[in-house]
Amino acid sequence: MNEAAANISWLPFDPRDWEQLTPAFGRLRSMVGAHGPKLIANNRAAAFFDRCVHEGLLELALVAPDLTYRRFDAAERQKLTIRVPLNYEEGCSIEPYHEGRWYVRRSDLEKLTAIPVTPVARAEAELVPARIPPAEPASVPPAESPRVEPGRDVDAADAPVQGTQVKPGGPQLPSAAPERTIAAGIRPGP
Repeated sequence: MNEAAANISWLPFDPRDWEQLTPAFGRLRSMVGAHGPKLIANNRAAAFFDRCVHEGLLELALVAPDLTYRRFDAAERQKLTIRVPLNYEEGCSIEPYHEGRWYVRRSDLEKLTAIPVTPVARAEAELVPARIPPAEPASVPPAESPRVEPGRDVDAADAPVQGTQVKPGGPQLPSAAPERTIAAGIRPGP
């Protein structure tokens, strides 16, 4: 269907082109006032929603109980205001009251809630996988490791661990070495 045919008001209401008012407000709120107290976030999002409706950036449609629908011209849009409870998921409404359900054109909503991508950012994003980190030159000498005494682990504590060699004259820890058991008078079995 071409654009000229889509603007004809006698075409039947297609729900795929529209989103109900409360979920539409929720999408807009997630972009405008996602953080902070609910009251402040809702007020900011409602003010933005009203401004978009008044300026024609968001198109509203009212589907009456008899399944007829109505779209609003510029003068009528100026009179419409959204009302939002503290928990917007309970249901938003439009004042002045009209019998029926309110819908927002999905394409208008997607334009407002889409995260814009600039051509420069898009080009950089395409180049990121192609970038290869520069190879380290082979002439770079290896980093010096700290001096460690022979027989000691690099991360070892200053106290000797059982079964390790210690400096002569230093503190001695008990060991299960055979020489010491023989010296103590305990002989290994046959």
